[in-house]
Formats: sequence, C-alpha cells, structure tokens
Amino acid sequence: MGTTDYSEMRRREFHEADIVIVGAGIFGCAAAVAFGKQGRSVILLEKSLKEPDRIVGELLQPGGVQALEELGLRGMTYRTPLGEYGVASNVC
Repeated sequence: MGTTDYSEMRRREFHEADIVIVGAGIFGCAAAVAFGKQGRSVILLEKSLKEPDRIVGELLQPGGVQALEELGLRGMTYRTPLGEYGVASNVC
C-alpha cells in the first residue's frame, strides 16, 4: 500500500486530517477552503447545523468581502438594503 493510499485510508477510517477546525462560521469555512486549496486534508466541525432562533450574521469590511471572493466563497455573502455586506447564518 502506497503512502497516499495509507493516508487516505487513515483519513476515512480514523477521521484523521492535517487540520481540524472547530466552528463552521465565516472564519472556519474560509480557513477550511483555504487549507484545502493548499492540498491539506481538513475536518470542519460544527455542533449544530439547525437554523438559529435569533437574528445572526456578521458585517464584513470590503477587505473581508474581497478575501471571500478570492477563495471562491462570494456566495456566502449578501448585500443589505444599506449596501453593506453580511454573511448568511449557515455559511458552510
């Protein structure tokens, strides 16, 4: 069994990864995508994917929107009526 095959088997069987990220919010999702694009294996953990019972979301500065665009994650944002950018509550 080659090294790549062995690593893949360990990832699947034992849930091993190069990086484990806890929290699938905006930073967790962006970090997982960025590390994945670097060729690293990533496990992204989130305790609950249910819709929150309160208004949530984060406003982004223009640099944050640009960073998400560069990662190919522009779809996780929305534009408010005032022209600000926000992030959907379940971003991943």
